[in-house]
Amino acid sequence: MICIILDVYNILPQNFERKELMKEIIENGRIRFWLKSKGKGHDSKKFVVNRFILLDDLFFEGLGLWQGEGSKSKGLYFGNNCPALINHFLNFVEEKLGIRRDEFRVTVNSPNLNRKEELIKERWSELLRIPVKNFTNVCYDTRIRKEYVQVYINGIALLCLIKTLHERLSKTISRIITYAASYIRGIIASEGSIHLKKSGVLSHVAISTKNLEDIKFYKICLTTLGIKSTKYQEKRCAFPIYGKRNFIKMLDLDLVSLHPEKKVKFENGLMKISREVCSRKEMFKRILVALSEGNKTYDELASITKKSRSVIQSHYIPLLEDLDLVRRVGKKKQAWLFGITKKGKEWLKDQTLL
Repeated sequence: MICIILDVYNILPQNFERKELMKEIIENGRIRFWLKSKGKGHDSKKFVVNRFILLDDLFFEGLGLWQGEGSKSKGLYFGNNCPALINHFLNFVEEKLGIRRDEFRVTVNSPNLNRKEELIKERWSELLRIPVKNFTNVCYDTRIRKEYVQVYINGIALLCLIKTLHERLSKTISRIITYAASYIRGIIASEGSIHLKKSGVLSHVAISTKNLEDIKFYKICLTTLGIKSTKYQEKRCAFPIYGKRNFIKMLDLDLVSLHPEKKVKFENGLMKISREVCSRKEMFKRILVALSEGNKTYDELASITKKSRSVIQSHYIPLLEDLDLVRRVGKKKQAWLFGITKKGKEWLKDQTLL
């Protein structure tokens, strides 16, 4: 197992947003840093964090969560509607950065105008283990379906730290499988969505963002993990990941494990995939073998090949017809019947000889 300890003091830049960044080593393996004011103004707020950080799953998961749902201005921000995910981020901040969770301010956005504000604060205070006094007024928004919570600490110097960590470690993340897996775990938990078919079968996993540079980086990380993704869809601001092989790799690497609801949805949807993944040539062979034993309908071919009827009807049969390997031979009640052609028999014979 790879074990790397990062020295935060050495990676902090000399300047950030046109201001000089000051830093000093203090006792107990901690450092203090702040942005020096220009002219006669005041210096920025000073922050104390851990100097040395063990780079492990929690670190890269936290970095992925921040990248996906964290604000990139003002300070250290993270927002979500899932208590488990917010707590995971707070664990990352406490254990890795050395910043206590009771230093965070909290804002709750609620869709329920009739729920009492103090009760909302008390419930989230208990869930996150952050004092009620740290909570701002509840914001009511009828456009949302679930309560959305943002935890934050204002301070540009702190923003400098988290941004620097992400930028300086990006190459390491993209090259090392264990780090890439942990990072993508955080990205999927924050920016990922699980899509099922009407039958409940897993259709695809999508990762959403409007930032094209982020998309490129996510794709590089997925490639490191041996996972293929499809083209970025500008209208949806997302790129999907299809295929049972990809899903199995995602399951093996626990890539959809941080967000409880997404984890259950993903694993249940994957369990319902009963069809095997095979190449186009293999599918052609299966269909032609079935037809060599007698004419078949779309439904019969779907049952034999373990593919959906729509895929057989709209994809494979038209391809086979274009290649003159199958043809329509009549109807069985109201359903079309297909048979293998002479050319189809020759093609199947050639495949058998290979």
